[in-house]
Amino acid sequence: MPPALPRTDFNSSRLIRYLAQLNGVDVVDVADSKQTFAGKLGLWLDWTDAIAVSAVLDSAAAARPASPRHGVPSAGDAPVEEAARVRAALVRAIHADPAFTPGQSVVKPPLTTGAAVPDLAAFSICRRAYETHQRAMAAHIGTLRANVRAALAGFSPAMGRLAALDAAMDNALGARERQWLATVPALLERHFRRAGQAQASQDWLASCCKDMRSVLLAELELRLQPVDGMIEALCNDTSRR
Repeated sequence: MPPALPRTDFNSSRLIRYLAQLNGVDVVDVADSKQTFAGKLGLWLDWTDAIAVSAVLDSAAAARPASPRHGVPSAGDAPVEEAARVRAALVRAIHADPAFTPGQSVVKPPLTTGAAVPDLAAFSICRRAYETHQRAMAAHIGTLRANVRAALAGFSPAMGRLAALDAAMDNALGARERQWLATVPALLERHFRRAGQAQASQDWLASCCKDMRSVLLAELELRLQPVDGMIEALCNDTSRR
């Protein structure tokens, strides 16, 4: 049996909800929006990207059924296991980072509590740690995603078409996603400033570090969504054989 996969709610990103809560913004669930998924996606795609994605979809619709190749991994082998290893390693690294661990943090609170302006030097340590984990996630998940696509391409024609679609979507949306995720530390800095001004207790710094860890784990979940989707499709395809 392959390891159980986390269920992904594509209508409400945990990362978006965390950031909205920390910054005091109300978020309307995407499920309540009257705009279609295609309409929302169109806001992120330029016309050249849309053509590339459409070409993959058209080729998938026109493809003839064929037998899967021999000698390919089962759903419990390489793709699922590699994804589980990468996820576990990234989660462990986040939890082990002292910058986000209350009581063990290398970040020290300012000597004077209740100051009008929080000590941004303290936040800079957390921010550098956050950005280091972002780079690690981008590198490891990028390699993982490419490896999962390669495994799907060798499994069956249907999975190969899914891999091609994921590659097209990655090319179309990857740059926009990276640009948006790069703004997360700045949003966390706003939260840090407000928390430091509002709380007289030195516990505010430990609380902020803990919040950053929660946001980072939510970002990891978001970054892994394409991989989770491909592996779930692979497991479902295998179960029907």
